[in-house]
Amino acid sequence: MATIISSASFNPADFSAPGLYINNVPPVPYINGAATNVGFVVGTANWGPVNAPLITSDPADAQNKFGGITATALTDVHDLCTDLTIAYQQGFINLWGVRVTDGTDVAASVTASGATASGGTVTALYTGSLGNEITFQITAGANSSLFNVYVSAPFYGNAEAFTNLPAATFWTSLQSALASGVNGVRGPSSLVRLLNASNAAGAPTVGIYTLAGGTSGSANVVTDDLVGQNQTTPHTGIYLAASLSPYPQKMWVAGLTDSSAVADMVAFAQANAIFTAMAFPTGTSTSAAQAAIEAAGEPSYELSWLKDWIYWNDPVNATVRLVAPYGFTMGLITALSPAQSPLNKQVLGVVGTERNNPYTGNVPYGNAEIGILNSIGVLVITNPIPQGAVFGVATATNTSTNSAESPVEYATMTNFLDISFGETMGQFVGQLQTARPSDPLRASVRHALNGFLNGLQGAGIIDAFSVVCTYATSGNPQLGVNTPQTIAQHYLYAFAAVRYLSSVWYFVISLQGGTTVVTTSPAQSA
Repeated sequence: MATIISSASFNPADFSAPGLYINNVPPVPYINGAATNVGFVVGTANWGPVNAPLITSDPADAQNKFGGITATALTDVHDLCTDLTIAYQQGFINLWGVRVTDGTDVAASVTASGATASGGTVTALYTGSLGNEITFQITAGANSSLFNVYVSAPFYGNAEAFTNLPAATFWTSLQSALASGVNGVRGPSSLVRLLNASNAAGAPTVGIYTLAGGTSGSANVVTDDLVGQNQTTPHTGIYLAASLSPYPQKMWVAGLTDSSAVADMVAFAQANAIFTAMAFPTGTSTSAAQAAIEAAGEPSYELSWLKDWIYWNDPVNATVRLVAPYGFTMGLITALSPAQSPLNKQVLGVVGTERNNPYTGNVPYGNAEIGILNSIGVLVITNPIPQGAVFGVATATNTSTNSAESPVEYATMTNFLDISFGETMGQFVGQLQTARPSDPLRASVRHALNGFLNGLQGAGIIDAFSVVCTYATSGNPQLGVNTPQTIAQHYLYAFAAVRYLSSVWYFVISLQGGTTVVTTSPAQSA
């Protein structure tokens, strides 16, 4: 029988018995491109865990996890489900949601009755006013010694059923079923738990119980609650994005207009390869926006500012609301390929904007004003845009003062490459390299980088590339040259030069017309 050995454990010096040894050598590694259609949104909600990210795939999923849009959204600019819903209108994306509170949130509850006393307190799984809509029903079971429990809420799909619980141990059996599920039958409840269960209460009283007393803790949320902190564990707010998988490459805080948060948001975004945005308050003029950006400082390719709030048709409250532009602009950027600029792209669901006001009329943007906004890193939605009479993004930049970094797609492409390399290339750490020109480890690095970038080029995501991971007696390590000294010091250097595609900002058609114009044939003009 052959002895099978993995490549990492292969050491011929350990062989003592004659025989056949098979060394399983792993294939040459390749790079998986990181998902770019993943975003991260912080806001308030009337249901769901607090400071615990949950990924959502559509508005219905967001409703199950955070309760959906309710009447409170009419007065709460930080409503998480509003931004999730709008962002999903912009294309195929997945969004992490994080609910924050002001610390006054309370879970709804109700006392469940037994024959002789309270059997326990049925408590909502999460804090929030939507917990007050949960009903807890006890009915007779298959026979007199069994009971059923049904838990339901308008915002949460089908009712949960926990059937044929024994009367003698009803309360502790129910406590276990709600917390851990019923083996082979169903999982735990997503709506409630039973606290202080006591079988001494006797058989349960059949009936319907409605939970009460739940509060959302969103009325007095401040910037510090929304942005969060990373000084102590557990982290809160935006800082929860750093450890997620799939990794979000775009991030925003619903309704936030407090520019004092920009420094912290940019520092986090730069350290974690995440593109972010800050919206201006309603009524901000172009000159005021320019002054606010200068006052805030923090130029970065990871930051754009958003101007003009949007009139949006709220399908739940059946009214047109003025909402911050995050869901529209950042939702669009999240849905686009990282190589794509948001410039001249249509956004969906817009009824009007502050400047395209459905109630007071239009105050159109001229070229000079659009030029100013584009030069300082402000994204603005207006109508028309160059493609026609639709609502879309009329500018294309972030706040970097380096013109080569200023297109939004520079940030999204750079983050995509950074994260893709970071998620895959770490496998080379701890591997062995040699000081020979034909080192196999460097060859594997080149193969991985070349294969990945060649695939991007073939897909029309990058324009051109070159990869260097070589050996020389001297050279610049930052350009991919590994020398005897760097190898001896346990370094491995690679250099990938990637030329991005360039979005068109200025399209010029020269027209010469008149009866004296001399034309050429297609063959001559080619």
